[in-house]
Amino acid sequence: MKPLLKVPDRGEEIASLLGAVADLAAEYLADSESGAVPVRKPLTPDEIRQKISIAPPCEGRSFGELLDELREVLDASVRTTHPRFANQLFVGSDLTGMIGEWVTALLDTTMATYEMAPVATVMERDLIAKMCDLAGFEGGEGIFTPGGSISNLMAVMAARDRAYPDARVDGMVGKAPPAIFTSTEAHYSLKRAANILGLGVGAVYGVDIDEQARMRPESLREQIEAARRDGRKPFFVCATAGTTVAAAYDPIEAIADICEEHDLWLHVDGAYGGGVLLSKTHRHLIAGVERAH
Repeated sequence: MKPLLKVPDRGEEIASLLGAVADLAAEYLADSESGAVPVRKPLTPDEIRQKISIAPPCEGRSFGELLDELREVLDASVRTTHPRFANQLFVGSDLTGMIGEWVTALLDTTMATYEMAPVATVMERDLIAKMCDLAGFEGGEGIFTPGGSISNLMAVMAARDRAYPDARVDGMVGKAPPAIFTSTEAHYSLKRAANILGLGVGAVYGVDIDEQARMRPESLREQIEAARRDGRKPFFVCATAGTTVAAAYDPIEAIADICEEHDLWLHVDGAYGGGVLLSKTHRHLIAGVERAH
């Protein structure tokens, strides 16, 4: 009887490699958070290519060489944890979040089925239920998306399927041309969603804003009537909770009243400012969000 193949113990090697990367990460974060280094070095693309081997190599390299190059990558990148870094979408760091990303990569699985990712699936469902509860959606459902653009696309698609039940199978040929309404300060992804879904960018009607860059409900009424005169079928309204430029919050309650009056799908784009749901002080800015579809 042949002896079983002996698999070498890689425990020490794994610990050594992960420890080296962890040490590098700790050094990078400490330097960034101290403010002792610049937010970003003014390197040109050619200078970056000289410092870092961007092109895939023909042969593999040692871990030590990769670690040296990783140092160059960190040194040439924007330090988002720097005290003088500011951005409207991301800033700072959270060690527990980093560890979560690390564990996610470690598990290296898909969430397509419960069998493949039992813990992550339960976690996702419970987090969605909690977020629905915070938003006021009783018994609501949801999904995590990679960003606001995809979220807006999915919302328009869901509304289209409600207004045009056969569109998913038969398309929009021969159907009344649709009409989408959103403020003139809304995110460009609404027009892109109309384009991707074959509704046409011309289906998007821009609604006037007030002096604080918020959608004017009376202008929404006017645009709905204008679309009907154009022979279009109004079906979707997008209110914005935090516009990209002015961080304006549309009056959701008033917009929801109009949507209910005309039986229109109401979507709230809260990719930027929807986080106020978690604030007792600023939650009033998104009052009425629970009335969205």
